[in-house]
Amino acid sequence: GMRMAHPVSSWQDAYKLLKASGETWRSEGELREMATKTWQAIQAINKGGIEEITVSGIHEATWHAGHRVEAKWKGGEWFVGTIQALNEDGTFAIQFDDGDFEPASPAAWIRARKEKAKPAGAVK
Repeated sequence: GMRMAHPVSSWQDAYKLLKASGETWRSEGELREMATKTWQAIQAINKGGIEEITVSGIHEATWHAGHRVEAKWKGGEWFVGTIQALNEDGTFAIQFDDGDFEPASPAAWIRARKEKAKPAGAVK
């Protein structure tokens, strides 16, 4: 993995890092969106104490609208849902399969789906 010489401590840092990465971006908008995802990933990774990050890891560590995930309902139990939107403050709007909606779930309350997740309609 690529160890960061300069820790990314802001969205601007993520933007500069990606701009300098040599990857080609279809548009400024795509670069900005990736910077947002990168910054969200770094915040999530920092919480977990992971010290290195790669561009492919950024893709894996970030969620986007349409991703099927498990999320904590009000920070409690995990339920299956779909990410509806990324919010600018780094939280996520989650539509749970049983009809509940969480407009601002922190990244810490979201994880990749596991097969053992409670089915939709499980009692909260």
